[in-house]
Amino acid sequence: MKQRYTKETIKTLINTNRDTLITGHITKKNWDMFRLSNKNLELPTADTLALIYGGWNNFIKEFDLGKVNRQNYSKNQLFNVAICHYNFFILSGMDKWSEYARMNDLPSVKSFIGQFSTWLKAKGAVKSEYQNRHSFV
Repeated sequence: MKQRYTKETIKTLINTNRDTLITGHITKKNWDMFRLSNKNLELPTADTLALIYGGWNNFIKEFDLGKVNRQNYSKNQLFNVAICHYNFFILSGMDKWSEYARMNDLPSVKSFIGQFSTWLKAKGAVKSEYQNRHSFV
């Protein structure tokens, strides 16, 4: 028999299993993968949660499970991130950086393009900033 979920039963499930649940940037896809590998928790699908809460982000916000929207980063924040990951940032293309950023919860290529207008300009600006910060007077 298929279980029927309500906001109340979901609240109980989430609060009971809070220590076990994934957090951070939770996508519908990784929620469903987590759910399938933890069948004993009897968690609803991401689609069910989105339907009950009027959207996926509403569910995430309701239980404070992680990031909801993409963050708007300042140029300085982007410089700091890129310089901390300098070698990978400078040597990677957009696809590699996108994958790396997703895996490490870092700003996306779109964030860099939004601030610098192109990926190449972002890389050039980061390289210049890195040299400025690491130059000896």
